[in-house]
Amino acid sequence: RHVIRAFSGIGMQILASIPEAFMTAYQLCFMVGNIKSGESVILHAAASSVGQAAIQMLARKGVKVYATVRTEAKRLHCLRLGATAAFLVDSSNVQFAQSIIEANNNSPVDVILDPVGTNYLQENLKSLNIDGRWVLYGLMSGGAIPSDEPAFLARLLAKRILLLPSTLRSRSAEYKEEILSRLESDPVGFPAIRSGDITVVVDKTFAMEEVLAAHRYMNQNENTGKILLAVTSTSNALQFFEKELDIIARRNHIKK
Repeated sequence: RHVIRAFSGIGMQILASIPEAFMTAYQLCFMVGNIKSGESVILHAAASSVGQAAIQMLARKGVKVYATVRTEAKRLHCLRLGATAAFLVDSSNVQFAQSIIEANNNSPVDVILDPVGTNYLQENLKSLNIDGRWVLYGLMSGGAIPSDEPAFLARLLAKRILLLPSTLRSRSAEYKEEILSRLESDPVGFPAIRSGDITVVVDKTFAMEEVLAAHRYMNQNENTGKILLAVTSTSNALQFFEKELDIIARRNHIKK
């Protein structure tokens, strides 16, 4: 039920990069956010694998996509993928609302796709239109309401903003099956990947044994797209997973 048939002419590394990123992006955009052609969307962390998938699918649906990123290279990459505009955000001084509103014909946006949380809360409130939808799918900067935003709920209410928290991992098997079915039938889903119209970006591949180096690389915030771990041999992979299971068992006081 959750198996995807391999795409002809696409290598295994690219195939491995498709399911989680595109399933997450599709359900956030079209099943949770219910984004329609002609609407405007702010997409935070837009150069992530989920963000890149979302940019391409939304652009092909006729949606105006305003991407936020933290490096110039990522900003340019988002524009190449089809973002309407892309903006650099300084994490020490978060400001993006006014620039995006001006780019959107001096109008607040309809939807925000937000994996950041706390640090972007105030600017998100400024950016959303009346009856806007705020899809919250991560808390990279935390989940607390800032002390200088005591009226958060009042401002949410005043704009009638619909707050839509969403995770995919805890969803039912039936829900995940529906995502795959819709990705298979929607022209901007798997058909667009097969035809080459939508690009799946792999930034860098590490051997399974180099998992710590892969995490260090990811923490540097330099990657644009997926970081993959490659199984280099069956024995090495088994040893790696045995160690991981031992750590999990000890952490959770599980007897083997």
